[in-house]
Amino acid sequence: MKNVKSSIRLQVFLLSLFFLCLFVSCQNDSSKSEKANSLVELSGADSDSTMPKENFIKSPCNGADIPYESFSLTSEIGGELSYSSGSKLIVKPNSFVDENGNPVNGEIVVLYREFHNPVDFFVSGIPMNYDTLNEKKYFESAGMIDVLAFKEGKPVFLNPGKKLNVELQSQYDGTDYNVYFLDTVSKKWNYIGKDKVISEPLKALKTEKKEVVVSVTQNMAAPRLANKSKHRFNMDVNLNQFPELASYKGIMFEVSDLNTNFNSKLYNVEWDNAILSESNIVGNYNLKLFKEDTSFSFIVYPVFEGVNYEKAMLDFKSKIKFSNEQVQNKKQTSVVATKNSTKPNADLSVFMPENKTVKDIKRAFEINKFGVWNCDKFTDMPHGQNVVGEYADAAGNKLDFISLFFVDKSKNALFDINPSKKWTYNPKSENLLWGVLRDNRVAVFSPPQFRKLKRKEDRCYFSMSASDNVSALKEIKRFIGL
Repeated sequence: MKNVKSSIRLQVFLLSLFFLCLFVSCQNDSSKSEKANSLVELSGADSDSTMPKENFIKSPCNGADIPYESFSLTSEIGGELSYSSGSKLIVKPNSFVDENGNPVNGEIVVLYREFHNPVDFFVSGIPMNYDTLNEKKYFESAGMIDVLAFKEGKPVFLNPGKKLNVELQSQYDGTDYNVYFLDTVSKKWNYIGKDKVISEPLKALKTEKKEVVVSVTQNMAAPRLANKSKHRFNMDVNLNQFPELASYKGIMFEVSDLNTNFNSKLYNVEWDNAILSESNIVGNYNLKLFKEDTSFSFIVYPVFEGVNYEKAMLDFKSKIKFSNEQVQNKKQTSVVATKNSTKPNADLSVFMPENKTVKDIKRAFEINKFGVWNCDKFTDMPHGQNVVGEYADAAGNKLDFISLFFVDKSKNALFDINPSKKWTYNPKSENLLWGVLRDNRVAVFSPPQFRKLKRKEDRCYFSMSASDNVSALKEIKRFIGL
């Protein structure tokens, strides 16, 4: 396996003129199995048995949640983890314990993701409000993170005597933000304290030469036997792009237990495309599924059945023996790029509320537990125009919302609305309203419609266009500028 992380597109062959389909096959119930119309298939346990329980944090749109990036480190050593946005996590040695408080050693997998704008807040399902003195306040965010850690698929926890240092990439440099932790048991945000703003100019990349020993098996894991109780994918992989798999036959990819956001409902989505890429977790790969502007990521690993497993083990042992004989005399000089500073993710520079800056900003703080952390300040619902709404589609049919949201483009905040109650907005600002319907469609009321909002006595009439969540999210992102 290569040392440099790279994204490699799967060769997926269409057998019809329609989009690629992902199918789930229940090995224990042949009546539920379906014949796939592509070479990307899903098999394993009955989907009903793996349906996640209702969670406090739940994405309102299937298949649109923010994926995690995965990192691996050794507990006794710790390390510095760099996220794609430029953020950093600094992990001290011996920072992990199990549920009983016992030290956990060996390889730890850390899952990390970030949220920077109202679209991120919306698809994550994370609540962005705070009750204080019986009054509802909203969060205007300078950046939010979600971090988890696992040992061999089981969750681990931070040692009470250790804290994890976060340097969160942001474009909000104000000192009026506070740090909050989301308590998912009591279902509320807990105030923690203040963060520190770090502002540094961007620096050029440096290079240095380094002697490294090359082993063809240094990133290979021993073949795994397929687990019939788990879901897995059958794929037609371009083996020229993945030479470490080229000699194996009958490869399938099993869904890792590290996928905390895995949802069996995704099997019913017709995906346009898929990308398989190398993971920094030995023996694992990242599988990313696409539909228009929506994507969803899984951590997967190769597995085998029956004779294919026996042949894979023999081949693996042969490679290990050959590699050990050759590695003593093999050296290679490589150029290693080290970053003094990292540019912010391009997405962070588009949405421009009034208090946003174009500086390279990091907000530094410590966390003492895993979960969701937010750099926020309070803001009120925008004022100027009272609204008592009537909500219908273009044909005049009343809309039945699961949830309803409002964004004022001058604020990096997401306001949730009760359709049956009064709310307010600023008519001088650019505004967008959208809601999730019970059939999983999303209804949108655009800024031009806001400017021509019709009133009937003391009520406002919202004629909203309803579409599938992919098309609606595309319109919402266009408004935000993503």
